[in-house]
Amino acid sequence: MAGSGRIAVAVDGDGRSFPSPGDVAEWLEALGVRRWVPGRTEHAPSPAHLTSASVGAMVLAVRHVCHDRGDAAARPDRKGGAAPADLVTGELAPEAVVVSLLATARYAVAVRASWVQVELGTLPAAREVQHGAVGLVALDRTCRILHEVLRQVPEVGVALVTPRGRDDFGRPDELAAIFEDLGKRRRIAYWHDAGRAHAIAASGGGLATEWLTRLGALCAGVDACDALGTIDGLPAGAGEVDFVELRSAVGSAVPFVARVEPFGGPGPLLGAVRHLRGLGL
Repeated sequence: MAGSGRIAVAVDGDGRSFPSPGDVAEWLEALGVRRWVPGRTEHAPSPAHLTSASVGAMVLAVRHVCHDRGDAAARPDRKGGAAPADLVTGELAPEAVVVSLLATARYAVAVRASWVQVELGTLPAAREVQHGAVGLVALDRTCRILHEVLRQVPEVGVALVTPRGRDDFGRPDELAAIFEDLGKRRRIAYWHDAGRAHAIAASGGGLATEWLTRLGALCAGVDACDALGTIDGLPAGAGEVDFVELRSAVGSAVPFVARVEPFGGPGPLLGAVRHLRGLGL
């Protein structure tokens, strides 16, 4: 399997289904990519099935894309993808969130992945009416949940992903507070979504560069999604994100993951991988 070792591709599924491992293996071969990021849902194949069907490919990280709540686990979010981790909304008790995240962490260990990608979710009240109180509650809840997951499964790290929108929990200062609370003894990092950062900035949520300016030293990976204005989740090369500038903002070993949201099969990934290779990645 030929190709750049710095480029990977993400295959999340949609929370309701999961591509067959055989199909994924064929896609990776066609794309010439050695590393990939699956999403763990209740429909994901067993770790043994996943690894046996993806010979020659390494699982870089596993994305925690839904809860284990039967049909409700797969309810789509407002962008048509899978449900986020619900660390901050309070819809589920913290113990239930820990159980779901532990399942993903153990799945990641079984497929020899280094990271679990986690979205923090939407705050239960609008930022403009919070006066800081809701944010502090969310911070405390998030830190307690992550501490427990990392304590029970220390073999894998947790990478916190750029939030989906400006009102979601996980602004640079909030992520910095989580990293400070958990300390250097825990394997916790930041996973940058280039398209989301661009879209949040376009909606008035600060500068797109702020995320990596503050958190670049902790960046474990980049989701190389593109964006047009406030529309994110596009394949790399289809929008306005400057990936050349982005490449220089992170370490030389940080992987760039071609990703489209919602996932629509291998077609859009092909153009994204070609675009990233054309930039020297």
